[in-house]
Amino acid sequence: MEQKIRLLSVMSDGALRSGPSLAEELGVTRATVSQWIQALEGLGLEFNKVKGKGYRLCTPVQLLDRQRLVADLTSKATDASFAVVDVLAQTHSTNSVALDADYKTGRWHLYAAEHQTAGRGRRGRVWQSMPCTNLMFSLGYQASLPMSLIYLSSLIVGYAIADELNQRYQIDAKIKWPNDIYIADKKLAGVLCELKGTPADEVLLVLGVGINLLARPVLASDPNAVVANMPTSLAEVFGGDIDRTSLLAALVSRIVGVMADIDRLGVAWFIEQWSRLDMLQGQPLRLIKGSDCYQGLGRGIDEAGQLRVETEHGEVLLFNGGEVSVRRADA
Repeated sequence: MEQKIRLLSVMSDGALRSGPSLAEELGVTRATVSQWIQALEGLGLEFNKVKGKGYRLCTPVQLLDRQRLVADLTSKATDASFAVVDVLAQTHSTNSVALDADYKTGRWHLYAAEHQTAGRGRRGRVWQSMPCTNLMFSLGYQASLPMSLIYLSSLIVGYAIADELNQRYQIDAKIKWPNDIYIADKKLAGVLCELKGTPADEVLLVLGVGINLLARPVLASDPNAVVANMPTSLAEVFGGDIDRTSLLAALVSRIVGVMADIDRLGVAWFIEQWSRLDMLQGQPLRLIKGSDCYQGLGRGIDEAGQLRVETEHGEVLLFNGGEVSVRRADA
C-alpha cells in the first residue's frame, strides 16, 4: 500500500498524467502503474482514463503530512508529551497497533493510518474507507489513571470531537450515547476505547477514532448496499475546504485537553458540557438489553458515564455502554 500511497500523492492535484511519466517518477513499469490503479479502483477511488493520454484521479484525496502534524501538536497549548507520532500507510487497525506498542509512563502515542482494512462497526459490520480520504487514528496512554477517567473515556473522546468540529466548521454535531457523533440523524464519527492491564496498577488506555471526512465509507461486504441511517461525511455537511493534517492535530489536542480539564475541573463540569451536545436528552427511547426491552425518556448521564432513562412511572434506570442497544422510540 505504501507504493500506492506514493502514486496517490503524485496524482492528488487532479492533473492528467501519462502512464510512462508516472512509471518514471515512481521508478516502476507502466504495467505496475496500471495494476496499482486497478487496485485503488477496487478500494473505491475513481480515475478518468483517457486513451493515449493517461490517467486523472477524480476522487479528492489528501495525504497526512507527518512533519506538519508534529509541528502542529508541538505548537498547541498543551502539556501533553508525545513519545510517538506515526502515520501508517495501511494497517488492520490503529487500535491494535496502539495496544501492541511499548510505552513509557505518562507519554502519549499517536497512530494514524492512510488506509485501515478492518474498521469495526456496530452489528458486526465492517466498513471500508477509501485511502487518504478520512481520519482513522488511535491515542495510547499508559499511567495510573483515576477510575472516573477510565469510566468516562469514550464519552470524553466523543464530546471532544463533536465540540471541536462544531467550533471549527460551524456545524451542529451531536453525541449519541455513548460516543457516536451524528449530524441530522446520520453518523459522522465513531469511537472505540480499549483497556490493557488492571486499573489497580498502571493501565494502557487506547482511544480509537474514525471520522468520515472527505467521503462516506461503504460496507466491505457490499459496497453498493443502502442501509438504514447511512453515514455522512464532513465534506457533505460543511462543503468548504478541509485540511486532514490540521484537523487531526486539533482533534488530538482537544481530546488530551479535555482529559486534563476533567482532572482540573471535575466530573460535574464534564457532565454539564456533555449535556449540551446530548442527542438523546429528553427523547423517547427504546432500549434492548439481552432479551429485555425498556422504554423511557433520555435523562443524560451519571458520573460513571451510564445512560439515565426515566420510565413512565418516574423511575430512573441506568445503562452501561457495552450492554445495551439504544434507539429513539419515534425513529
